[in-house]
Amino acid sequence: MYIYSALITGPGDIKDQFYRYLLLEAERRLELELIIKNKSRFVLAQTSSGNKHALEDVLARACCGPKHVEVGHEEYMATQTLLITDDPFRNADIPTRRKLAHLVKSVKDSGGTARIFSSMHVSGGQLALYSGIAAVLRFPLPDLEHIEV
Repeated sequence: MYIYSALITGPGDIKDQFYRYLLLEAERRLELELIIKNKSRFVLAQTSSGNKHALEDVLARACCGPKHVEVGHEEYMATQTLLITDDPFRNADIPTRRKLAHLVKSVKDSGGTARIFSSMHVSGGQLALYSGIAAVLRFPLPDLEHIEV
């Protein structure tokens, strides 16, 4: 069994408390060792409440593609979690690598997190199907859908 990715959402500190509880239980119980091995696959996202509409809000804050992610961060500082494959860091031209390294640093400097996935791993391969870069935003940006790619 394998965990591709897991999204934990909740208001306030609830998601963080649940994540810590999950990791403690996984350390205590042998049958949950898969959680420890894949803890980097968990993404935590803030919601306004605990109902299903809050989950829809989180999904509305997702964006993918280099241009959409770049605009969402550079113009609105909206990136909460950046998801990117390692492939551009290894294979792209130097200006592209610098641009992506700057994006990762800028996301971290603004209080966000950046997760870099190996392109040799299934999760990185799945992310590569969505252009290799995606983000969970701090707030929905419906106008991003209309940006020319």
